[in-house]
Amino acid sequence: MELTTKRLLLRPWKETDADALYEIGRDPSVKSAGWEVYTSPEQAASDIGVWKTLDDTWAVVRRDIDNVVGWIVLEDCGRDERYREMEFVIAAGQSGQGFATEAAIAVLRYAFDVLDMSAVAICHYPDNHASRRVIEKCGFTYEGTLRRYSRHLTDSVRYSMLKEEWDARMLG
Repeated sequence: MELTTKRLLLRPWKETDADALYEIGRDPSVKSAGWEVYTSPEQAASDIGVWKTLDDTWAVVRRDIDNVVGWIVLEDCGRDERYREMEFVIAAGQSGQGFATEAAIAVLRYAFDVLDMSAVAICHYPDNHASRRVIEKCGFTYEGTLRRYSRHLTDSVRYSMLKEEWDARMLG
C-alpha cells in the first residue's frame, strides 16, 4: 500500500531502489539509528529483496525529485496482533527538513485509522537527539530506557502511542 503526504510518497520497495538505498546506508550516520552501515551495493539489494516480501515496509520518496530519501517500517514484533513498532531512517543529507516527522505521522494515521492498531511503539539510542525530536513532535509518550535492549546491546529509549492518544490528538 502507498501512503502520500504533502511532500512524500511512501511506497513499496523496487529493485531499482538499490543504488539509492546503498547511498543512504553507506553513510556512517545510519549507525545512530541502529542500522548497520552498508559496505556493498549487494547488501542494499539483499535488504530490498527481503523488504519486498514484508507488509508495511516503505521507501520514503521525495515527490518533488522522485528520489528515495529513507525508509520507514511498521513492524509486527509478535507481541499482539494490534501492537506494532515503528522504525525509520532518513538520509543524512535530507535530515532537518521534517521528512521523518511527515512520514511517521502518515504511518501513524495508517496504523491507527486503517489497521486499527491499539498501540505503536518506537525507540531511539540515547544520543540520537534528532530521532528523539521527531518522536516527541509526533506525540509519542516516553515509557523509559531499556538497558542494553538494542541490536548493539546499547540502551534504547522507548516511547509509545495508544490509539486513544492518537484519536485525541486528531480531534484536538
